[in-house]
Amino acid sequence: MEANIKLRQPVRRIVVRGANAAADHADEIRDELRVKEISFDEETTVEVTVKPNFPVLGPRLGSKIKEVAAALQRGDYEDLDGGGVSVAGETLSADEVQRTERVILEGWVVAHDGNVSVALDPVLDDGLILEGKALELVRALNEQRKQEGLELTDRIALRLPLEHSEVVAEYADWIAGEILATSVDLDHSLDTPLIEKDRSLS
Repeated sequence: MEANIKLRQPVRRIVVRGANAAADHADEIRDELRVKEISFDEETTVEVTVKPNFPVLGPRLGSKIKEVAAALQRGDYEDLDGGGVSVAGETLSADEVQRTERVILEGWVVAHDGNVSVALDPVLDDGLILEGKALELVRALNEQRKQEGLELTDRIALRLPLEHSEVVAEYADWIAGEILATSVDLDHSLDTPLIEKDRSLS
């Protein structure tokens, strides 16, 4: 299942399982991924997959390993203390099997890498959508600054088409700070953003 969410679009929540060491960097991860909440939840529902550790088990079982692999795939096995399993008349130790745990969250988008799962809530509310528009607008305006040959430190006056009125109402000050604008105004005569160097500061 794909999220179909734009790269800069903030999301409400992600749940990480199998990477508790990363919890010390939760704030950095939250900022980098533009997520409001992140939890390292070991209590989520998981799907457990057990497969033979072929390099270890193959020499011992020979051709019977195919039968064992098929039974494990069907879930026809019994867990034993210590991480081993009883399957197809064989007792396998913990190092003779490979376990993979994957998070299951209905309606969420989940990605896996070994025993690490990251689940993302793909539902976007109006606030998240508006914030995403503000981030995308800032990216486009900074690109426009570059194309117009402005220096990184140049202050500008910004005028925007009315289509950006909702974003401006909520994020005008933040936008100004991100693109070094001394003013952010709406102009009904414009179809595209207009950036002008603020000559008053020269």
